[in-house]
Amino acid sequence: MKVIVNVLCFFIVGCSYKAPDSINTALAAARFEPLHSNLSIGKLAEEKTASAAKKLASVYFQKADEEIKPSNPGHTNHLQEEAYVGKVKAVIHNFCSPMLDDCESFVVLKYLDQILQVYITFPSFQQFSKNEIAKIGDFIAIDSNTGGSCFDCDGIDVFKLENEKILSLGYFSAIEDEYLIGTYTDLAGNKLTSSAETPAWGLYYTEYKGQITLDADKTCNRSKGSVNYSEKKNVLLSVINSKKDKKSKKIKEDDSGEVESLILSVLSFAKWCGWDKELVDVAAKIKEAAVITDYNKIQLLNKELNNVKKWDDSHALRIIKAGGLYD
Repeated sequence: MKVIVNVLCFFIVGCSYKAPDSINTALAAARFEPLHSNLSIGKLAEEKTASAAKKLASVYFQKADEEIKPSNPGHTNHLQEEAYVGKVKAVIHNFCSPMLDDCESFVVLKYLDQILQVYITFPSFQQFSKNEIAKIGDFIAIDSNTGGSCFDCDGIDVFKLENEKILSLGYFSAIEDEYLIGTYTDLAGNKLTSSAETPAWGLYYTEYKGQITLDADKTCNRSKGSVNYSEKKNVLLSVINSKKDKKSKKIKEDDSGEVESLILSVLSFAKWCGWDKELVDVAAKIKEAAVITDYNKIQLLNKELNNVKKWDDSHALRIIKAGGLYD
């Protein structure tokens, strides 16, 4: 693996390989809050950014006689409705201002003697409704979209009734064919691409009796199409071939950002999936054709690519026992 990273460094003097985090560190990052179960893998767990803190719903078991109170004393208008999601009863509490233009919402899931409270920060003009709660297969999904521009602001908090116990499985982007889908966000905030061009892809997880496990093969096979990997790779190879043609002109300055985005997108996905031969081959061609000559941009590419870890280094062992945070 170290040889591969050195190839990615484009033979720049001083480029170093950073060893992957230990398993304990990875697990600690995944459980960064005792009352949160967040499986949206990436820098969110490590950096605790303001947008992440705003987005995450607070989940905890409350006492039977515990009174739900809004954090804003001006939210005096209490609106309540109930719904059943399978065997689980959902009680929705909206605390709003007198004009109903500013609200905060709680969802309380009840089953037997268990009372699980979910605090949701919605855009101020929205009230949470029972239409935002659905049963998808064996899962209970609560739409906790809070708006904003982060990669996974539009997502769902997922729960499951397992052995007569409500389990909190975590925060995901979607549920598809019984897969829980998270979002790879390690490259969010990189200095090479715009937010819209930042490489990101779906992470496919399986769930069995409350255990969440990454399915790397499914992730790479399905996400390969959604991120247009093959198309981007072909465009990048076309750029490389044109650069090797002595008659071709130097890449225009206004096109360089697109090329950097292509390189980061193609190499980061290949590296994460562990496609070592393809990774080395493309990286070597980029170096040979001198696609990028700006030293500072090459250093930035090195840095971002070194931050991308192969899935078995960073995610495969990040198995969460759902509900374990609340036992």
